Amino acid sequence: MSEIECKKIFAKNLRNYMQINGKKQVDLINDLKYSSSTVSNWCTGQKIPRMDKIEQLAKYLGINKSDLIEEHPIESTLQNENDYNAKLIELAQTMTEDNVKKIFDYAVFLKSQEE
Repeated sequence: MSEIECKKIFAKNLRNYMQINGKKQVDLINDLKYSSSTVSNWCTGQKIPRMDKIEQLAKYLGINKSDLIEEHPIESTLQNENDYNAKLIELAQTMTEDNVKKIFDYAVFLKSQEE
């Protein structure tokens, strides 16, 4: 796997687990004392941290190091309701507005069936 692919995978995983944990870049900056440019570079896939920083991030996010550095199929990464919510948001951000509306309408329909 190329270095560029590794950076993209790390950035995607980091953003995903930050979202699941309700964390923003500013939280990593403040809580872990990283510089804003460093966190930004990680989140955009421009750079990848050294293993000691990956270990700190994993501990902070309550995950394994491998969760940050390995590509995982969607099915194996969705373990709880928050994971599904985060993945749904991630997918919706890549879809057309029309398709997002269709999914929203269907979700409203499903919710009405529960009541």
